[in-house]
Amino acid sequence: MSRNQSPFSTLFDKHISEGIGNRFTQQQPVTLRDLLNHSADINIHGFNGYAQGEAVPSLLQVLDGAPPANSEPVRVEAIPGTEWKYSGGGYTVVQLMMAEACGKLFPELMQELVLGPLDMKDSTFATTLPPIWKTRAGIGHHTKGEPVSGGWHTGRGFLWENAGWRLVGSTIYAWWLGKIIFATQ
Repeated sequence: MSRNQSPFSTLFDKHISEGIGNRFTQQQPVTLRDLLNHSADINIHGFNGYAQGEAVPSLLQVLDGAPPANSEPVRVEAIPGTEWKYSGGGYTVVQLMMAEACGKLFPELMQELVLGPLDMKDSTFATTLPPIWKTRAGIGHHTKGEPVSGGWHTGRGFLWENAGWRLVGSTIYAWWLGKIIFATQ
């Protein structure tokens, strides 16, 4: 397929053109490959998450930067493909596309296709930490050792997992998303 063709073209039209698209995407469309390899020139390096008790936005609120989201809107900042720039915002677009293509919420989809088959019982992509896990949740710390205020944070697309699965879970998620690239060529 050419750079502009994709089985997800309808989803691209909806989410890129109508959502994060602008004068840059009119010059060069964003592709799924661009989103997955961080060359779509999309802003939002990473997300801060939300402290316990804070409202957690929907996926669309995150993409639009609408309250209660605590980040800017996810947008293309330059002609796609001109530079490499890590973008959690780009992966957020992919999460929405996957959910809509399969008709399931992203956490359910990942449980069914990745975590369940691998018997990763202590891992989830749930938006909020399941109540039974709250007593076992680790708290992030800043580089100088002080705990992150608000205890553990939650957010869209976070992978909750026990320490033993951290590297394995993250690697498998990246591998699974990477397989989509080859299916669209």
